[in-house]
Amino acid sequence: IGPRNELADERLAGLKAAIESQAAAGQFAAAEQATTGYAGIFAAETVAERAELARWVKAKASEHSESQREAAAKATEDQSVRETQARQQLSRLLDDAADDILKQDVPAAAARLRNAREDAGFTIISNELAAAEQFVRMLGEIPERIVKSFEAQKGQEVRVQLRSGTVERYTVLGMEAGKVKVRQTVGVATIEKQLGLADLSLKEKQQRVGEGKRPDFLAMRGFLALEAKDRAGAE
Repeated sequence: IGPRNELADERLAGLKAAIESQAAAGQFAAAEQATTGYAGIFAAETVAERAELARWVKAKASEHSESQREAAAKATEDQSVRETQARQQLSRLLDDAADDILKQDVPAAAARLRNAREDAGFTIISNELAAAEQFVRMLGEIPERIVKSFEAQKGQEVRVQLRSGTVERYTVLGMEAGKVKVRQTVGVATIEKQLGLADLSLKEKQQRVGEGKRPDFLAMRGFLALEAKDRAGAE
């Protein structure tokens, strides 16, 4: 009986070591199966000890689950704090960019947002930063958008409202040095000239960036109104 008990103790010690190793690796299901599923020759002699091991495994599994829940909650809380701080920082950045835009300095606003990409604090809201940067970039592309609207009408006769408020008829010839080259018939004479953005009325520019209620069209038309000091048209 003595040697048999010693062998049982040895087997139990080996089983305990294996179970502790599995538990340390987070393999709780396997560890519990090893305690309850043991069917060796010492199953009867070790039933009480294995039951105790099974309870120990369950306790460790419960501790592990609770630890994971706490860690997940802490991570969520930390992320929420970082997002809040980043959005507050982005709000201040957008206020500064808005000041640049109102001063008709879109490149400065774009540079602020572009430089912000290097700030690790914005990583957590990188999509929001990218959207803001894209919005400012869109405002910076308004002049090109207006010129391209004329380019699409090359060869056509169009009515253009000038800054003075008068509406003139021109045939669009093409683009030249960032301006629109047009031909106009005045009486029996035909003249060619260039039209720049400064020659166009606010209404003409707003129509050419895009009509309708699309958010980007509304934003561009509003910016043009602000640029022209037309507060009512920007609202």
